Amino acid sequence: MPCVSEDLELIGGNAYIEESPLPRMLRDAQVLPIWEGTTNIMVLDALRVARKEGGHEILLSRIRKQLPREAEEIGAAFDSLDERGARGWVDRLARAFELTLLAEAGKGDVVERLSDRVALAPLL
Repeated sequence: MPCVSEDLELIGGNAYIEESPLPRMLRDAQVLPIWEGTTNIMVLDALRVARKEGGHEILLSRIRKQLPREAEEIGAAFDSLDERGARGWVDRLARAFELTLLAEAGKGDVVERLSDRVALAPLL
């Protein structure tokens, strides 16, 4: 963001008119850190709780009843998980839990369709 602001100041008044791409770049530069930041903060917080308190084990215990292989893969991936792979891991855990809840509600046909469509991605 400082770079775009500096560009606007260097160019002067012409940089601020909407025909120039710089005003949009400034708006994007201000919004994108907030947009990306909230998801990453939630993922890092989930990772912190999983590491500190084992919060993911509650979910995995329920997932194991419906999707035992998936639960084992998610649990095994946790041991070598770093912050770079946290978002993919949390997403996979959430998708597996979603399928588990659907299976527990007797929606096996929906689980089968979603499992085929969403193909639980390999962990990084």
